[in-house]
Amino acid sequence: MSGLLQVFFFAKIIRRFGPKRVIITGAFSFAVINALFPVTHQLALVRGVSTGVYALLLFQMLLIIIFWCSFGAYLIFCFTPKTTEAINHRFYFHFCDVFCANQEVAWER
Repeated sequence: MSGLLQVFFFAKIIRRFGPKRVIITGAFSFAVINALFPVTHQLALVRGVSTGVYALLLFQMLLIIIFWCSFGAYLIFCFTPKTTEAINHRFYFHFCDVFCANQEVAWER
């Protein structure tokens, strides 16, 4: 179900909200998904398997779809040219600070 919805709506969601907002929403939905497990459990203990339990499970499934969309958005965000250039630039200087401090680097000879 998640895959089908992503096939048809993922591009529209990314165009409308942008990859960064989708990633943030996915991270938030992950927290809510995990918080709903004990709530659903307590509701099922108190009232039995009722429409409230099914409503919470449906809501949880919708949040899982949003959560899985954030993985695709993360890949888009990381592999856009500006982001990739910034990441590589920071990684290069961090690498040089850690491993090349006070040493002559072989490729700079």
